[in-house]
Amino acid sequence: MQLEEQINRIKRRMDVARKQAKADLVIRNAKLVNVFLKSVQPRDVAVADGIVAGVYPAGEGPEAEREVDAKGKYLIPGLIDAHTHVEMAYVSAVPFAEGVLPWGTTTVILDPHDSSNVMGNRGVELLAREFLKTPLKVVLMTPPCVPSAPAFEDAGFEVTLDSLIESRNIPLIKGIAETMDFTRVLSQEEEMMKILAYGRENGLLFDGHAPEVRGLDAQAYFGTGPIRTDHESVTVDEMYEKYEMGVHVVIRRGSLAEPASAGELLRRLEGADTSRLLLATDGCINVSDMVHKGHMNYALRQIVAEGVDPMTAVQMATINVARAHHIDHRVGAVAPGYEADLVLVNDLKDFETVQVF
Repeated sequence: MQLEEQINRIKRRMDVARKQAKADLVIRNAKLVNVFLKSVQPRDVAVADGIVAGVYPAGEGPEAEREVDAKGKYLIPGLIDAHTHVEMAYVSAVPFAEGVLPWGTTTVILDPHDSSNVMGNRGVELLAREFLKTPLKVVLMTPPCVPSAPAFEDAGFEVTLDSLIESRNIPLIKGIAETMDFTRVLSQEEEMMKILAYGRENGLLFDGHAPEVRGLDAQAYFGTGPIRTDHESVTVDEMYEKYEMGVHVVIRRGSLAEPASAGELLRRLEGADTSRLLLATDGCINVSDMVHKGHMNYALRQIVAEGVDPMTAVQMATINVARAHHIDHRVGAVAPGYEADLVLVNDLKDFETVQVF
């Protein structure tokens, strides 16, 4: 987009915000979930050029080319999957996007591990270019551990520091995916130390993968600096310990039964800041469930059923993920200046989608 066109769009949004110009879309009479205040408010939401231009008391939004009456349904931000793998659904990028968008998943933090495992950077690039053809927002994380366990598998590619640096030129690559071979980290294997040092030097966020790594080993693993998330804890005690270290603890839900209760963890954290709790599928939703039960809204339904406060649950699937991955200036909330990824749901229990914008 040319600078002049961007300037004109900004000016237009400002005019819409002041009700001096028509919006493209106004959603009226919604129960807006405010992820900053953890509150529900009756609101109109105005959109111009795909961006939220303004939020108003119900009935007070500007004129618009198109109006949608929410009829008191809940309006939540587009859902963000904090960690997933498209390959685990056994579909390519386009059908994956077609499968998750109708359920309100509008952004995914994607680890293309298996594409790299088979075809290296070329496979990752092919996947990225297919995703560019979809409306799904994709934050692609380049895998650092291919093969995942060198002593036990053969792979079509081996990630080195040089290949990782090269992969950062692939479209959509924003960070480094899960450092799943934690034994290479803890043994200070030379190439892994180079990758971690490069990440630390360049301010890159690494996803973690450290099941049952606790105590001094956990401090050593997360003490590397760039590894800031973990989605592999197997007990509430392990999650709590990692959260105490400042780790973004990712709770995984999908088609598989998980051993640690999200509700029990939240009870342990009562009174604490929960902004470092994230929600993800980790690709662990089979195609049948994706079609019939949902995607991130299905994950929300599960943790609310476990006793997680619905407002906290929505934060875990929106603004918390956006903050962790430094995209909270664009997505994660329904507020002026945020991209208009908006989801109407019937309630904050089952999260059945009514409409996705």
